[in-house]
Amino acid sequence: MKKLQEQTARFEFVQNQYFASVEVSSISHELEDGIFTLTHEANFWISGQDEKWMVKPLLNCTVALSGDHETDLKKICQMAVTEHLIPLIVFNGVHSGLTSAAPNQSLEEIELRAARHIQRHGEMESFIGSGASDLSKTASMYAVAKGFGVKQPIALLARILDATPTAIERRLSRARDLGLLPKLSNRAKSNPNNPKEKK
Repeated sequence: MKKLQEQTARFEFVQNQYFASVEVSSISHELEDGIFTLTHEANFWISGQDEKWMVKPLLNCTVALSGDHETDLKKICQMAVTEHLIPLIVFNGVHSGLTSAAPNQSLEEIELRAARHIQRHGEMESFIGSGASDLSKTASMYAVAKGFGVKQPIALLARILDATPTAIERRLSRARDLGLLPKLSNRAKSNPNNPKEKK
């Protein structure tokens, strides 16, 4: 079987407090005797607020889809998000981060996805549930970035919030003192951007 072409479609959906981004890879294969087949693989990311009003990635999964056209795929993805995946998150009860392993992706792709979810939740005013202070917003955005696997979350937030990394570190330190974020391990204190930082 010969792989001929791969295309990616991206969709976004909002339902209540939840934001979902979906990336669908469509791959065309040539079988024997000139017969062609098209397969689709959808990678779903859904984020929303936990019980402390902190925005976090709540679900990541990859599934195979059927459909011949992009409009069909969008409808299928929307149905999957609204009728199956979000109810699964709700059924889970505690919004602590219901996740499964994500495909290997570049650091740039990871940062772009995290930044997009942060941007959309900002538009949805998801970050004001625990107060509109810069402290609570920064803490919640940091939780999003960490949850998405961003290797240098402080640097990313500094760019998004147009602040210095030092200012971001000070806000996060205060957030930990107030219990908005877990305390840093001794090892992570020496490198707050360390991807192995205790969550």
